[in-house]
Amino acid sequence: SGRVHQDKGAARAPSTSQPTSQASRRGNVRATSIHMAHGSRRLDLAALTIADEQPPAAAVTVEHVLLFDFEGTCDASDAGLSRLQQCALHEIIEFPALWLDAHTGAVRGTFHEYVRPTEGADGDGAARPLSTFCTNLTGITQEQVDSASPLAEVVSR
Repeated sequence: SGRVHQDKGAARAPSTSQPTSQASRRGNVRATSIHMAHGSRRLDLAALTIADEQPPAAAVTVEHVLLFDFEGTCDASDAGLSRLQQCALHEIIEFPALWLDAHTGAVRGTFHEYVRPTEGADGDGAARPLSTFCTNLTGITQEQVDSASPLAEVVSR
């Protein structure tokens, strides 16, 4: 989609393409469960917060939380590399974000874009193709990243 979608609190039935959130409170314990489906993948997050009755005077109040679940280029042959070596070698190819209200756990907005890799690009700007391993692992296809913007453009949105 490429834009932040803000939930204005309108009642609607949850769909597989939109995140859903459920919160419950028992005394000073709040449990929040968030489910976000994208294609055949599903992201389930759960958070348990124990709140003091009276926060300390110097406490910082968190109003919003942003959750990111990046996907990156990968290959089966990378298994022998350290995490640092893998990070230096790979690029982000999917940039999803979820904007949450920290008090209620309600989903306030979503952002999702694929990212065109640029490392190893040849003279015409074409980067190394995604490996079959990467497509099988992430579900992201070469066509999706070929039609996407580079990371700098995606981040600017």
